[in-house]
Order: sequence, then structure tokens, then C-alpha cells
Amino acid sequence: MEYFSISYKGDFREKNEDYFKNETFKDSKIFLIADGMGGCKYGEKASEIAVEEFLICFKNHYEEKLSMKDLIYGSIHHAGYKILDFSNSNNCLNNIGTTFLASIIKENTMYLFNVGDSRAYLQNEYGFYQISKDHVVKNNENLKNAITRGLGFLSMDKPDYIIKELSDDDQILMATDGFYKFIDNRSIEYILKSNLNVKEKCNTLLKNVINKSDDNITITLIKI
Repeated sequence: MEYFSISYKGDFREKNEDYFKNETFKDSKIFLIADGMGGCKYGEKASEIAVEEFLICFKNHYEEKLSMKDLIYGSIHHAGYKILDFSNSNNCLNNIGTTFLASIIKENTMYLFNVGDSRAYLQNEYGFYQISKDHVVKNNENLKNAITRGLGFLSMDKPDYIIKELSDDDQILMATDGFYKFIDNRSIEYILKSNLNVKEKCNTLLKNVINKSDDNITITLIKI
């Protein structure tokens, strides 16, 4: 397995509110991305708490008799409540939050969970397609980009998830909306199918949006 991540603040934001981490723990590979939603200037803190607290909970309960699905699900909710604790301490209740995208790969099985609109795509022998679900308001011009689920709010919806067996040469692309809103799927697929290595593909993907995006950009690419 090869993987690489890149995160870029961009020219339009004062700070990078995206936060990512890739780790190997026991027999699992962990890939996490969170995109802070702002509010009370703590968007970057919400995304950091989400990732770090997820890892703490995941590792602490890894040896227990839990299914991987239940372990990930519980760790996501633990992270969400930790953001709520931070909100309470800073008088920002229900006003800060973050998207959360987690891909855990164990023995060629991928457990993908997402809350919000950070996305995951799969490139395999059948083509290139999105495998996460966007949690956004639709069919409303004034709220067309409003996120309907996130970590850190009083009413936290369940994350969506898929469990999928992976094959050699499959590629998983994880990204925040600062990336995918400024590039079409055909261009992404073309780059993923190229002979570049994983790092070169990430850099090429970034170059394709760097002068178009008005948001933070974070990309993780995994090749099995």
C-alpha cells in the first residue's frame, strides 16, 4: 500500500481549518480528514479535536470485543462530544463543528465513514466514482451549500458508511470540498490513471485547483 496527503491553506483564507492524519495502528491503516466549519473562530480547533479524539478512542478500545463498524462509529461520536465540550468551555454551544471522513483499511477491507461533505472516491477496474455521501441541503438556492450533518452539534446524526473489499491497484481519494468543487471527475480520473506515483498524483491534483479554489484544500490518495 502507498499513500500520500497534502493540505494547502490557499490565498483566500487566513488559516487552514482542514486537519488530516494518517496512521498505522496494530493491523489497521487509518486515514482521517476533517474540515472545520468555523463559527466563533474555532473551525481549525474543531477539526483537530475530531481527528485526535477519534484516534484516542479508537486505540483505547481496539482490543475490546467490538466489531470494526461499532468501534469506528463509537469513536466518531466520542470525537463529536469532545467538540461539544470545547464549545461549552468557550461559550460557542452548537456554533462550531466539522466534517469528518475516516477510511480504516484492515486486511484489504475498507471501512469508510463520513459526516458532512468531505468526499471519498474509488478508482478501480469498474471506473471512477464517489463512495461517500454528501450531507448538504439540496434544491434550495439560498442554502445549496449548507451542511446538514457535522460533528460538534447538539443534534448529531449518524454517519454514513460503507464496507468494501479492495483489490490490488484500487485507489481511494479523500478530499475536502475546497478540492472537488473546483475540478471535474473526468480530470481526476485521468490523473489517477496516469503512470505518476502517489505523491506526484496528489501534487498534480492540487495544481489543477490551486488557482481556482477559494477554500482550504486537503487531499489524501491511497493505492492498494
